[in-house]
Amino acid sequence: LWPIPGVGGGTLGRLRLRLVGDITPRIRTVIHYEHRPRVLSSGYLLSSVSSSLQGEELVPYRLTPLQWEIAASEVDETVASALLGAGSSTFVWEHELDRLLFVFSLPLVDITVGRQAVGWGFGRFWAPMDLFAPMSPTDIDREERRGIDALRLTLNLSPTSYFEVVAVGGSELDDEGEREITWDASALAWMLRVEAWGVDFLLAAGKLGMDRVIGAGVSGQLFGVTLRGEVTGTEDHNRDRWARATAGVEFGTPFNLTGIVEYHYNGFGILDPERYVARAAQFASRMATGQLAGLGAHYLGVTLMWQPGAWGGLSLVYLQNLTDGSLMLGPSVDYALSDEVRLSATAMIPIGAGPEWETGEGGIPSLVPQSEYGLAAQMYIIQLRAAI
Repeated sequence: LWPIPGVGGGTLGRLRLRLVGDITPRIRTVIHYEHRPRVLSSGYLLSSVSSSLQGEELVPYRLTPLQWEIAASEVDETVASALLGAGSSTFVWEHELDRLLFVFSLPLVDITVGRQAVGWGFGRFWAPMDLFAPMSPTDIDREERRGIDALRLTLNLSPTSYFEVVAVGGSELDDEGEREITWDASALAWMLRVEAWGVDFLLAAGKLGMDRVIGAGVSGQLFGVTLRGEVTGTEDHNRDRWARATAGVEFGTPFNLTGIVEYHYNGFGILDPERYVARAAQFASRMATGQLAGLGAHYLGVTLMWQPGAWGGLSLVYLQNLTDGSLMLGPSVDYALSDEVRLSATAMIPIGAGPEWETGEGGIPSLVPQSEYGLAAQMYIIQLRAAI
């Protein structure tokens, strides 16, 4: 439950069932079946924070949604006002298959078919090499990566090294308004991961839609500190080119305090906040696939985590757009009620200049952004997690 002054709020439920079974010694199936009942105020439905928590954001590379609605209705105004501080609210209950895959294990090759999670790269906030369905640094629930419909072949070179090829189908609207799978909307990429001298090396290349992407990454330890870095280059069908890069460090202390510091360069970004809206429209398809995770050019991410015991801990996330100076603070507390039940509370507090009204041509007023995180809404989230 998180009421947002002047906007409303939402109450979300999530029940996720994970089923893993061996059909034969060489064939395994994995199914993740999820229910999402929720009550959302009308203001919340229109707010910028809704997609990051509802699980309704556009997930790329899905041939069919595998998502259905069980019920939808208007909520009594008295109940809605008591729950959310809003008089107009909607109840929606949906269920979805977020994983439905089969793994065929051969002597040297694993073949994975179906809806699955594919995660590449080393970055904790921004991972340029995470090509298919990357998480956003502002996502609240990062426990489960969204699944994509893919065919994945993994050649096991050693216990810690492998070569992987991933093919996913993408669809476009045809002349009759029906979706059809096309080469221009699909993706095909390979990745080589090798461990040598205690260091992990990544090399990847492929096509994402009509873009061509190549990247490399490295992760290793030096004096007890983990160092990470990765970089990608993208060329579109017009031969325009952009680069994205991330460099980070992860460290621990004797006081149960761990930290992550990460810098991200976003070649798709720009230096003028007033052009954010135009940039977002220009790269709408890349924003939909998560390849464009921000509108600025330079970012800083910091996480501090203190876990003094098994009962839980405290953490603080600090995200800053170094281009316009806006930032997002995310303090949270986690408490173990039992071995199976955990209670957590998180806030996401944006700090930055808000948009301003300007009169354009023809005397038509419009909102002009002054900072990226200044466009975001405050979020206050309480989560109760139970493992059955």
